[in-house]
Amino acid sequence: MEVIGVDIAHEAFKQFRSRSGQDWTETAAPKLGPEAKLFTRKDGKIKLYAGDVLKFSPDLEGAFDAINDCYGIHSFDIEKRQMFATMIKSVLNPGGRVLMEEIAYDTSILTDENFKPPWPVPPPYSVTVESVKSIFGRFTVAQLKTRVVIILLLCAFSSPW
Repeated sequence: MEVIGVDIAHEAFKQFRSRSGQDWTETAAPKLGPEAKLFTRKDGKIKLYAGDVLKFSPDLEGAFDAINDCYGIHSFDIEKRQMFATMIKSVLNPGGRVLMEEIAYDTSILTDENFKPPWPVPPPYSVTVESVKSIFGRFTVAQLKTRVVIILLLCAFSSPW
């Protein structure tokens, strides 16, 4: 099995590589931005793209049978969520599955009379079942406890490392 990771967090990937005890190569990944990098484990089984996830496309790695979005979509405002969903759908094979772990909270606290920050509220933005249905459309969505899961999608990964 090959694992492909995509994130904006260069530092998180740096820590992961350091803790893995494995040898890695680093190359530029200009399709994901001018500072983007691709980190590849020497055996080629893990590739980590550090760059703009919204620019990830099938040109880079083809399409996938399974995608795990672990707290990613909540980082985006409504407009960019649609872009994120479009990207996910573009790299998902027909019949593929996606597991989403996201944050949902009562957004009415942001309009409370006592809460008036002088700046826009930053991420994480609340991601509800309804918002996932709205942007992904054709997928079946179910909520498990406090987590949103797209059921066309549920997958389990076995770790090769």
